[in-house]
Amino acid sequence: MRYGTIAVFLAAGGFACTGTDTGDDGGGTTDADTDTDTDTDTDVDTDTDTEDTDVATDTDTDTDITGGVAQFIYSMTNAADGNEIVQLEADASDGSLSIVNAFATNGNGTGEAELPSLTVVDGIDPLVSQGSLARVGDHLMAVNAGSQSVTVFDVADDGTLVLTDVEPVSAYPVTIASWEDHVFVGMSGGPDKVAGVAHFMLEATGDLTSAGPDLALATPSSHPADMLVTPDGLFLVASELLDDTIAVWPLVYGEPGAVVRSPSNGIGPFGMRVAEGILVVTEAAGGAVGLGSVSSYAIDYDGSLDLVAASVPNGQTGTCWIQVTEANNVIITSNTDSDTLSTYTIGFDGYMALIAGDAATPGEAPIDIAIAPLDERLYLLLGATGEVVAFDVDQYTGALTGLGTSSGLGLPTLGSQGLVAW
Repeated sequence: MRYGTIAVFLAAGGFACTGTDTGDDGGGTTDADTDTDTDTDTDVDTDTDTEDTDVATDTDTDTDITGGVAQFIYSMTNAADGNEIVQLEADASDGSLSIVNAFATNGNGTGEAELPSLTVVDGIDPLVSQGSLARVGDHLMAVNAGSQSVTVFDVADDGTLVLTDVEPVSAYPVTIASWEDHVFVGMSGGPDKVAGVAHFMLEATGDLTSAGPDLALATPSSHPADMLVTPDGLFLVASELLDDTIAVWPLVYGEPGAVVRSPSNGIGPFGMRVAEGILVVTEAAGGAVGLGSVSSYAIDYDGSLDLVAASVPNGQTGTCWIQVTEANNVIITSNTDSDTLSTYTIGFDGYMALIAGDAATPGEAPIDIAIAPLDERLYLLLGATGEVVAFDVDQYTGALTGLGTSSGLGLPTLGSQGLVAW
């Protein structure tokens, strides 16, 4: 969705964080092997067996990691005729990626059709969300918005994905959050679907079982752009993009209590992360040129939000996705309409300062961001080309050094979503 048409689309109940073709390609292209498994079996397993089993609460992984560089990167085709997860292998020296395999989710994506209207706008960021592909302990989970289901994979030591379950949900799934064995799936509403949050338990076998009725969002047509559980497991948080609100559910051992809804300080709350115990939220500002920003909040014991840093601007457009380095709390955002990345610092008190509004110019329509273990490398999905850009991250300053752009990865030019470093 290009922001030149945002006023018309919002009037129809839609919103998107997507880019215009104005950016400079920020790195050399590294072609990769494009041989993929094209299995597009779309049968959906609706098994709701609720037999008690041991739960998977161990988040350790045996996957080989070299320093702070991920061995494997995963992304999602979001194909309407059979969604697939693409496994990419990262070169430890130069960050280039090559395709290893592709794995069917046994569900369908939306292709280039964009939620919540399910019409083709421009094919960039059709799910309008962060977290459509997520690591949950030793499992990888993906949304199938076209068939209204979620898929669980076990991840082998060699990065191979083994499908363990596919479960239906009641609306269009767009984002996944988890804490221990509790999994929360944020769902967008539509003309015949009610927005909400599905709650599951993830068993050690990789099976999902329902943990209760859906949690309600602000309105039946709400769109959760992102969800997270705070690292202490005390709160589930959803950014309600179309309502300009942030919903917080206090959690007791993963069980949600009564929701507390607070207004977003800026228009269009989108991506979220927690840094220094503070909730950090990007603000797309409805695509207003140069008005991208980030706010931070302290979460009170009851789930209400206290504003700490108010809409710290970056001078960019379409500020949506966000990641935070663990080593030095550098905040990195992708600004889809400006074709840029921005960087901020955040202090112990939650106040933020902009390092660079245009810290990098990676290419057309930067969307999902993944940071490798130990923060030494960052990967970025380009929503207008289906390519992935690699950066080295300076451990002291947070400065980004471009390593190049990998293409031929088995991802569609338009419609691909989600990025996870493993």
